[in-house]
Amino acid sequence: MKNIEMNWTLGHHAEKEQMPSAWVEGNVPGNAQLDWARANDYADYHFADNYKQWVWMEDCYWTYQTALDIPTSIEGQAVYFQAKGIDYECEIYLNDHLLTHHIGMFSEVKVLLTPYLKKENNLLKVVVFPIPKSHHNSYDRTQAVLSAKPAVSYGWDWHPRLVPSGIWDEAVCIVTASQAVKSMVVDYDLNLEQHAAKVNLELDFWGGNLVGGSYLLQVMDQDKCVKELPFKGYYTNFELTDLKLWWCVGHGEAFQYDFVLTDLETEQQISRKVAFRQVALVMNEGAYERTNTFPKSRSCPPVQMELNGQKIFLKGTNWVNPEIFPGTITDARYHELIDLALEANMNILRVWGGGIVNKDAFHHYCDEKGMLVWQEFPLACNDHPNEKQYLKVLKSEATAIVKRLKQFASTVLWCGGNELFNSWSGMTDQSHALRLLNSICFEHDPNTPFLPTAPVMGMGHGHYAFFDEDTQQDVFEWMFSADCTAYSEFGMPSPAFENTIQKIIPVEEQFPPRPTEAWKAHHAYGAWTEQTWLNAHIIEKYFGKSEDLSTLVARGQQLQKIGYQCIFETARQKQPYCSMALNWCFNEPWPTAANNSIVDYDNQIKPAFYSIKDALRPVLASAQFQRFSYDAGEWMEMDLWMLNDGQQQFDGLNMTVTVCFGEECQQQYWNGIAVKPYENTVGPRLRVKIPQNHQGLFNIKLSVENHSSLDSTYDLVVKQMVKWKDAVAVLNI
Repeated sequence: MKNIEMNWTLGHHAEKEQMPSAWVEGNVPGNAQLDWARANDYADYHFADNYKQWVWMEDCYWTYQTALDIPTSIEGQAVYFQAKGIDYECEIYLNDHLLTHHIGMFSEVKVLLTPYLKKENNLLKVVVFPIPKSHHNSYDRTQAVLSAKPAVSYGWDWHPRLVPSGIWDEAVCIVTASQAVKSMVVDYDLNLEQHAAKVNLELDFWGGNLVGGSYLLQVMDQDKCVKELPFKGYYTNFELTDLKLWWCVGHGEAFQYDFVLTDLETEQQISRKVAFRQVALVMNEGAYERTNTFPKSRSCPPVQMELNGQKIFLKGTNWVNPEIFPGTITDARYHELIDLALEANMNILRVWGGGIVNKDAFHHYCDEKGMLVWQEFPLACNDHPNEKQYLKVLKSEATAIVKRLKQFASTVLWCGGNELFNSWSGMTDQSHALRLLNSICFEHDPNTPFLPTAPVMGMGHGHYAFFDEDTQQDVFEWMFSADCTAYSEFGMPSPAFENTIQKIIPVEEQFPPRPTEAWKAHHAYGAWTEQTWLNAHIIEKYFGKSEDLSTLVARGQQLQKIGYQCIFETARQKQPYCSMALNWCFNEPWPTAANNSIVDYDNQIKPAFYSIKDALRPVLASAQFQRFSYDAGEWMEMDLWMLNDGQQQFDGLNMTVTVCFGEECQQQYWNGIAVKPYENTVGPRLRVKIPQNHQGLFNIKLSVENHSSLDSTYDLVVKQMVKWKDAVAVLNI
């Protein structure tokens, strides 16, 4: 088996039959627009509204070409070209012979080159078509309604309109025997009670479905072989006993076996990781009782995750592709972001349906680290019609996605897409696309649960501001009264760091912020409402006018920190009926001026990251408040909790509650607390009188005797604010 080196060039043209008038170096994997802009010294698309200069490229054909230096002797072997991802529609030619026409960026393209090879001067071409557009009435996400291309590229409230094209995932040209094994597919049925599994292994060959040869399979537990099985053909069945199960982070080891296959005739050897786990969605506790009238039906669809028979509270985030141009995403980029999510005590990433389906490196690392993955198909906020050609492409793409990702233990939930049952989408569970996706998941991965969309009845999406102007409630008020089975999305925006704003906004526009093209391009204004995502008026509501940019940033990021802490802890307090809390969003694909993210494009960590990290500790002291803002002289009430979504147990804990209004502090106590595994403990309701003379912020600290790792702190406010210089000391900024 030998890889043929490929050095790509690319160029654009208006018609498919034309050839480019100019060529530039092409990076594979990569993206055509980036290569063209780099070669032609385009201005940085991150700055101001420069990205608009790139929009013309979406209507071009892009031709990639490379000369192939084929070995002189390939007798008994074949030459294949394989691309894991070409975005989005393409034709592939060898020496001007059309080999295939392909649609879809998530399904592999594999073509046999051998019949059209010449002795020398072989030229391979990939012609990428203009991006799909269902209409030209408006330039927005509805243009993606008839394609399986991520809708986010067409413009979103945190993503500019930049629609990638090109060979975005790995591509190889390989010389190999047709009967050489390309990969092995492992399916199993797990007997959880006996820790045993019936395993089915099937081989995939470079030449397609072949008879196969003679093989030896070894199942390795680290350096120990636990199963050795010789077999002939292309598949085998066997049983494994005394299995070590794969667990998500915080609940056990993310254990993986090594399956090592040796071709006894050629001595070719391939290997892959295999993990065993059982996953299900079950009814949330008490959900049936919520419907008390006849005819009775279930209250809400089940969204309580069970892993290996253990109910798991899903605490995590919404993951978006970390680059606008997915061809530039590296393994290291995936690793550093997933590591940060793990540091924040998260156990699940919802891979949002408006973005890409990630490369294999993302899923390998989630398997290794025990990070659960909620995987959505590329549908979001659109009404995808019952149209035959669209459904044909969707079927091909979805089948490829399921077959690839079901091999990862971390893939624990399939979902049709984002916000498809809303008024702005208009789909229902009778929409053919969703019925198709459910059937594909059931056919190829029946033991992994499927949701048609998020949210479904009972689940919460939102809010997305510290103060909601429609209801005139702050985040504490609406979370106190909320009653959801899960929170699959909720946002809390903040300004970007000052150094980011200085890099992307012209200096003369940086302060005071205003809806210039640069601020709007980076989603501070007009992204959703006129004020989002900067929400300067809400920051001013609590802190007064900011005298400079650094003050505005600090105040806005503190509101985000307080708001996210409130939502995560309150959702956990509402267990067991509530089973999930995932914020919108974790990361971002380019530098925004304001966003709901907690890790910015440059991997800078916002203060909210740390409040979320504290709120998601397996065990912690927690308090619930009815609102954020109070009047001087009134009584403030709080409910005390010990939250536990893990295996730890404590007996006889003593908690001290300290409420400080500047230098004046009050203390109350909750003693003899028992904390059981996977169970919250409800404490007393305390009442605190706010001093008549206090203004501004005040602080609450919950201290657990001899267990400082369980302590928690909170900041609330008395309506009449002190000057910012005094508030800084209270907030410890």
